[in-house]
Amino acid sequence: MAAQDEQQPPLHILFFPFLAPGHLIPIADMAALFAARGVRCTILTTPVNAAIIRSAVDHANDAFAGPAIDISVVPFPDVGLPPGVENGMALTSQGDRDKFAQAVQLLREPFEQFLIHNHHDAVVTGSYFHWSVDAAAEHGVPRLTFLGSSMFARSCSESMLRNNPLATGPDDPDALVSLPGLPHRVELRRSQMMDPVKQADHWAFFQSVNAADQRSFGEVFNSFHELEPDYVEHYHTTLGRRA
Repeated sequence: MAAQDEQQPPLHILFFPFLAPGHLIPIADMAALFAARGVRCTILTTPVNAAIIRSAVDHANDAFAGPAIDISVVPFPDVGLPPGVENGMALTSQGDRDKFAQAVQLLREPFEQFLIHNHHDAVVTGSYFHWSVDAAAEHGVPRLTFLGSSMFARSCSESMLRNNPLATGPDDPDALVSLPGLPHRVELRRSQMMDPVKQADHWAFFQSVNAADQRSFGEVFNSFHELEPDYVEHYHTTLGRRA
């Protein structure tokens, strides 16, 4: 009876946002929503990015009496970027972007070490940390992925990556290209779309991201059902993905 009467500890979710404001700020808001419902939340990031969300986290912690949101900090990898350049918005050249991409890969080791030394019931990581699905699985932790876009936008990119509609049709940059398999007719100009021939590295990266998202426990979107119900249904029923 005593064991049955013991109160279960709250769920503990680790948030590991990609290092850009469009990812960091919604993740901080998401953690506040979870914490307000009694979930213990930890946000793992680097020093400069911790400063970006500190005030929002402090405000959330002051607003309710539930478990506090913790911010844990890991060093930003030394890849030759200037001190304090730890965020996608601070990059000013292609060379810096290449170094930043290298740093993103090097964050896997401190992320795994954090998983080893701390118990979490689930992790919510940025989609661009596509390696985190395998890292989390190796430690028995379900991974949810967060990109920051709407379900409509994500459905469009998924259609593009799945079907490669640029492979057929005229090579005119102003030509309209249809994205197949969506609830509505959606067309983009060829010049607005990623070309897997001319942008092979980018195409391969986003294919990796999409594959990792599909293998994740689920996906979290910065949206709500009433805004785009057709694409919620499309994601759940047609694509068979938990969101």
